[in-house]
Amino acid sequence: MVVRKWGPFFGAISDINARSGVEIMDRGKLCILAGGLGLLLLNGCYSWYHGKPIRESEVRTALVDPNLKQISVKSADIKHPVLKAVPFTLGNGVSPDEAAIIAVYANPQLRVERSRLGIAKAQVTQSGILPNPEFTYSLDSPVGGNKIGTFNAYGLGFSWEVTSLISLYSKIQSKKCNRDSVEIDIAWKEFVTAQKSRIEVYKNVILKKQEKLLKEWNDEIDSKLGYIRKGVEKGVATELTLSSILDMKNDVYLAFLKKRKERESAMLACRRILGFSPFTELQIEDVPLPQFVKTASLKQYMNNIRKRRLDLVALMHGYESQEEAVMVAILEQIPRVSVGMLGARDSGNLKTLGFGVAVSVPLFDRNQGHIAIERAVREKLYQEYMFRIFTVRADIAKLLTLIKELNKQVEQYERIIPEHRSLLQQYKRALLNGHGDVLVYFSIMKELIAREMKLLDLQYELIVDKINLATASGYYNSEDVYTMKEKNPDEI
Repeated sequence: MVVRKWGPFFGAISDINARSGVEIMDRGKLCILAGGLGLLLLNGCYSWYHGKPIRESEVRTALVDPNLKQISVKSADIKHPVLKAVPFTLGNGVSPDEAAIIAVYANPQLRVERSRLGIAKAQVTQSGILPNPEFTYSLDSPVGGNKIGTFNAYGLGFSWEVTSLISLYSKIQSKKCNRDSVEIDIAWKEFVTAQKSRIEVYKNVILKKQEKLLKEWNDEIDSKLGYIRKGVEKGVATELTLSSILDMKNDVYLAFLKKRKERESAMLACRRILGFSPFTELQIEDVPLPQFVKTASLKQYMNNIRKRRLDLVALMHGYESQEEAVMVAILEQIPRVSVGMLGARDSGNLKTLGFGVAVSVPLFDRNQGHIAIERAVREKLYQEYMFRIFTVRADIAKLLTLIKELNKQVEQYERIIPEHRSLLQQYKRALLNGHGDVLVYFSIMKELIAREMKLLDLQYELIVDKINLATASGYYNSEDVYTMKEKNPDEI
């Protein structure tokens, strides 16, 4: 009799009788079984690790300015629930509508948001994967007593949890709804970013016009200072007049510097939202400014908003996903059941083949904690959805009131500015003819510039409120409420 160490894979010590060919045959079977199991395990490891280090070259590539020519081509095929294709004319600067498309394609923050979709899709894949079957093997070797005529006992088992099928459909549906929610939420954030980029372009247009007005006023004062100094030398003008005009010039120049700083800051913000480097030269198209914004009623803007405003649609899909999650938690109350086949041989060489069932006993854990958590999350989403609709209605009502008042103010300034400009021209002619006071002339000019600056500020507020109204109501432009036919309107 020879005693040797056999099968570190099984971790057992057995005595092999050289006279028996049965043990040799059993060892061959076990080797085949172990080899087959190893092949199955290796076959399952089909996904290998691939590193993705962040190198300097990747960072430089990520910071490259967007290619406007490529974006102009891609924009013709843009697929978005709200945004539509825009014809690009790159020679005259970036318009607000062009900026909206550029931001959707090139804004770095949106790239981060889009990466969420890959996670959501992977979760759908994971939810549909069934649990692996379980294979068990045991080996018992006689090591003491009367071992004559005994054999190595072994057991083989193969089982699978059948109750995993019960909640499979609800798990898949939950993750699919979550995927749809993420996809629509990304589209909503693209839309919001596009609208913000339009506002940034308009802000640059406004600030450029205001800076130009202040520069013209400053140049006008400079052009008159020489004559006033000569007048002081000749005694036809006083030092007080010269000092007052110099103070006025300082105030104008300081206002000009402040406005230029604001425009530079606005340009940096515009470059950032469009995905450009802070050092990139970006031309903004000089677009016309609105004089009046036409609006509809609150009821018209609220009609069908739950199906039109993308964040509400995304939130509804998220709520449906949570409904399925509650259902999964309910179904998982059912005790886990595993069924399988069992094969064994005892030390007396008696071989058996049978059927096995394993059932968990829900004595303590009946999944009550998980059910309570999922229901609480569902209630939170329910209340958030109702609050979101309430907030949307309040926001639209506020914007309609603001636009109504801004329309009146812009109309008033549009009426009085031409009259004031005519008065300034008349006084200028009188001054050239030797009549009038130069301080009065500059005071009239100061008031005119102030009103023109105020008009531009009001027009910017009107633009911002107009775009915000469109965003709040789910339209690209607030006037789209008149052109788009809504089906099944909601009375909210």
